Amino acid sequence: NLERYVKEYAYRSMGLPIPEPVFMIYSHPYDKTRCPDGMWIGLTESPETFATALTEDQWREYRKEHANYVIDTWSKYAPNVTWDNVIGYLPQSPHDLAGRLTNMAPNGNWITLDPVPSQMGRNRPIPEMADHRTPIGNLYATGIGWGMDLAASSSQGYTCYKAIAEDLGLRKPWEEQGRPW
Repeated sequence: NLERYVKEYAYRSMGLPIPEPVFMIYSHPYDKTRCPDGMWIGLTESPETFATALTEDQWREYRKEHANYVIDTWSKYAPNVTWDNVIGYLPQSPHDLAGRLTNMAPNGNWITLDPVPSQMGRNRPIPEMADHRTPIGNLYATGIGWGMDLAASSSQGYTCYKAIAEDLGLRKPWEEQGRPW
């Protein structure tokens, strides 16, 4: 919700970690080389403060606190989840990302663009380009930066196609099926 984005932006602006992680995703792994039968993979995603806002020691401590938060929270819903049955843990803080993924440096941001409240929803990535059209005619842009939320999905490509179809007179399957999307 917008209130959460504003709160997260305020914490990031102050160089502080976000107080509550956002998403916890648990999935059944399809790649058996990564996870044995009967086990599950957990993933947390949380837009955090900038990689450069904390020292390496502070990030190390934050990763430990975050990991404990995840296990404590998960165990409320699945009491058998404890550190005793965790096979592995790979923290991916902004500090880790900035050091490894140069296209996300120096801030280590998974979501490509920092979630500035005025650039969220219909205004993402910026109001002038939110409809995928660039200042160069017939050149369109898309990707995670164009999503209505902070996730990569097929919606970015779909909404980009809608803009292209409108401009170039291409087929519009959504209209053929009598729906607005």
